[in-house]
Amino acid sequence: MPLISCCTMSLRQLSVAGVALIGALLLAGCTLPTNAPPAMPSASPTTAPIPTPTPDPIVDTGPVEGAMGKTETDAEGTIRYTTVAGDVGGLICDRFGRSYWQLDRETNNAGFDCHTVLGVGVVVIPTTDEKPR
Repeated sequence: MPLISCCTMSLRQLSVAGVALIGALLLAGCTLPTNAPPAMPSASPTTAPIPTPTPDPIVDTGPVEGAMGKTETDAEGTIRYTTVAGDVGGLICDRFGRSYWQLDRETNNAGFDCHTVLGVGVVVIPTTDEKPR
């Protein structure tokens, strides 16, 4: 008989063992890693077009002291300004709403400093060029 008595458990022992088993399962459930949600496929890289800024239109505000020359506009809409005595680059810039890098000389397509006093008869072309880097 001793063999049978050692294998039988009392109701109390069985209850304690069941509670221990349930506790172990609950703890194991809290510590086991959960499955991560499936990885979303990465979006394929797309190149979004970068909008090109629209330059301000070139407008001749009319003669002012330091920018008294004549303007002519050709068929393509290019404005040509011919300097007169006393014209100054910065005031020509103001007349056309341009920055110094947006005025070119017709003869050599080179700009000038806004403080440069220009000779008589120089043809200047206002542009919509972006600021040089």
